[in-house]
Amino acid sequence: MDNNPMRGEPPRANQGVERALTALTLLAEEASTLARLSARLGVNKSSVLRMLQTMEAQSFVRRDEQQRYHLGSQLFALANRALEDMDLREVAEDALTQLAAACGHTVKLAERQGTDVVYIDKRESRMPVRSYSRVGSRLPLHCTALGKAMLAHRPADEAAALIARCTLQRRTDYTLVTVESLERDLVEVRHRGFAIDERENEDAVRCIAAPVRNARGIAEAAISISVPATTASLEELLMLHPLLVRAANIVSARFGWRPDLGNDITPGGTAVAVHSPRRAPADTPTTTAQALRTETA
Repeated sequence: MDNNPMRGEPPRANQGVERALTALTLLAEEASTLARLSARLGVNKSSVLRMLQTMEAQSFVRRDEQQRYHLGSQLFALANRALEDMDLREVAEDALTQLAAACGHTVKLAERQGTDVVYIDKRESRMPVRSYSRVGSRLPLHCTALGKAMLAHRPADEAAALIARCTLQRRTDYTLVTVESLERDLVEVRHRGFAIDERENEDAVRCIAAPVRNARGIAEAAISISVPATTASLEELLMLHPLLVRAANIVSARFGWRPDLGNDITPGGTAVAVHSPRRAPADTPTTTAQALRTETA
């Protein structure tokens, strides 16, 4: 007979630890004085002071000249260590599976290696006709939605340095092969929130991709949905972009990306909204690919 009265009951929270964690969460939102932190915690100042002194001694918080408390260096060291230990494929696994189930098309996860994207995971389409690719394949940054999503979501000087190293080789009639045209497209990607490959890498395949960002808002990875051009029109593919962006944002959040804290890397340093591209006027003499590149968010 089990006489343990605690068995089956949820573990009780340690009040001191719980207060300390709540205090750190509040300090992540804004620096705070002892009096303000005490009021927000609903705990007397002497108790909060002892807690802060303990955390300050271990560099979990720091105090400035105005006697305001901030997050300390030890927290950042621990956070970086935790992020280094995270495996991208493992972190993104459920998001990829759910996205593939929701859209029914091929879903890929890729990371940047130099001036290439490398597929590191994928989910196959349920459709009888599907685009062919394999994990481990390498493709250029400039002509893939995955690559453009990563280029667009990094500091401008880093993106420019990467573009300068790209050969900008033409792979189809729709490939962007000049620095100027690629940079114009990246501006639109940044404001739209996802990239479009309208047969730029393969004539028979179209693709959209959204960035997977780290805590600084920089994308070293991306998630895509790709379809054979004969299976879905560009308009049909674009209808799936909210699912794609949501999946990429879920994975980004696990790597510390918080757009509400302003850590999205854009030219203005602010987060941008996601919009579907607007179509060019019907009487405009232009191809679909050209129309997309001249659209604004």
